Amino acid sequence: MTITDDERPTVTLRVTDDANEAGLDPGSFTVTRTGPTTNPLTVNYTIGGGATNGVDYQTIGTSVTILAGSATGTVVITPIADNLIEGAENVLLSLSSSADYAEGTPNLASLTIADDDLAVVTVMATDPATELGPTTGAFTFSRTGATAEALTLICLQSGTASGGSDYTSIGSTNFAVTIPAGESSVVVTITPLADNLVEGDETVVVSINPSLRYVLGTPSTATLTIVDDPPVVSMSATDVLAAEAGPDVGVFTFTRTGGNLAADLTVIFSRGGTASIQDFAGIGLSVTIPANQTSAPETILPLADNVVEGDETVVLTVIPSGSVSSTYLIGTPSSGTVTIADDPAIITVTSVIDPAASELGPDPGVFLVTRSGGEVTSSLLILLQPSGTATNGTDYASIGGSNFFLTIPANQTTATLTINPLPDNRVEGSETAVLTIQPRAAYTIGTPSSATVTIADDPPIVTVTATDANASEAGQDPGVFTFTRTGGNLAAALTVSFSRGGTAANNSDYSNIGSSVTIPGNQSSTTVTITPIDDTAVEGPETVILTITASTSYVIGTPSSATVTIADND
Repeated sequence: MTITDDERPTVTLRVTDDANEAGLDPGSFTVTRTGPTTNPLTVNYTIGGGATNGVDYQTIGTSVTILAGSATGTVVITPIADNLIEGAENVLLSLSSSADYAEGTPNLASLTIADDDLAVVTVMATDPATELGPTTGAFTFSRTGATAEALTLICLQSGTASGGSDYTSIGSTNFAVTIPAGESSVVVTITPLADNLVEGDETVVVSINPSLRYVLGTPSTATLTIVDDPPVVSMSATDVLAAEAGPDVGVFTFTRTGGNLAADLTVIFSRGGTASIQDFAGIGLSVTIPANQTSAPETILPLADNVVEGDETVVLTVIPSGSVSSTYLIGTPSSGTVTIADDPAIITVTSVIDPAASELGPDPGVFLVTRSGGEVTSSLLILLQPSGTATNGTDYASIGGSNFFLTIPANQTTATLTINPLPDNRVEGSETAVLTIQPRAAYTIGTPSSATVTIADDPPIVTVTATDANASEAGQDPGVFTFTRTGGNLAAALTVSFSRGGTAANNSDYSNIGSSVTIPGNQSSTTVTITPIDDTAVEGPETVILTITASTSYVIGTPSSATVTIADND
């Protein structure tokens, strides 16, 4: 009679050693029971997993016996070597139910059989890269062992360079590389992308991720360096001489080497020099070198003005493109100078139009003021000073004060100034009106800087005649002297002085006539009447002689003397 014990042992299952085809290294499962070990215990299991019983490992049964006196039993997995690249395979055992034991935990275990036919894979950077060119770089992925089948490696890319911006993308962060069947290696090309950034050398790092399909060899990580080739910008003055005259432009040329020629490149510069922004057309503070061009000009167009400045300079200097991310390096030369030759207005004065004036007429004289150079589209004020022997405002109509301005109108190169003589009753001789250019910052004084207009004098010429030469005491018949003037200022009265002579006595033989006579304004002559005084003296005929005397108000003409005879009635 059998008495069944209700205290069944609890059985668990674990892997205590993995297996490997290399060296036919066996693996093992261990079955452990609890409770008494007096009797043997048979434990059943089922077989599963990727490895095939009897093909990938020597045949095992579906149970193991734990011997009396022992708490454990072992199932040995002995690999069978083959020439297949299978990767690691597993043997899966699962405890089966039985009335003789209870299933504990774990009741399922998986043992790995390592494949000794796995390729050993490595990666190396076999060719450096540079943005210049660009020149490609390369990673070479290699494997050992059989090559009958293609082998796909899972890789990780990192480094300071970014795929898609610093080099042509080779995939996402994790990417696959396949070594084709029949090949022991494959090359992955790194193609740099030229850009207009100053980055320094950058790295592409590739690591092979672990896999059951292969074994990582050494090195399994490689680093490729992409040598930077940023734009190097230089600048020089390729036409160093500019001029306001013309105007004639000067030229700066900005040149780049390296970088991405297919893209525009904007270069930043500073302005300096003695010329101000008002001396040349605005140029901003940057210039763009167009795509597919290695250089670009910056033209300096002088602006003509009416300022005496002397030669001035424009200095341009290339400066860094940014404080955070620079787009170019500064080469040599990085600065240049263009000199702008000054072209101020040059002022001259002449009297070539009419240098001779005259009080007779009156006939005017003309000064011609001329400018050359400068900004002819603007009017220009010329400071002039009158001088000479003629008095401004007295001998000729006033042309201004001691210093006065004459305007040369916009878009004209000349202006005239007329000297209008003022006739007078003075004997002056020819007089001069002199016009001299005075300094101003708006122009340069040229040659001639002074000119003269001569004013011919036209003084009154005075004559006297006896228009009634016979006087008589009888009936007090008068005699008449006529004083006549020509020239001078007819509009003004003219006083003529004379002396008396003859045998007749003034205020005794004839009424007092004084010693001068005035020719009224706007009249060319006047008379002096000799009125005899009837007396009882027996005198016979007597004479009255008047002779014009000198004066600064007139010139004595011919005749300058005349005689009236007084007949005696006694």
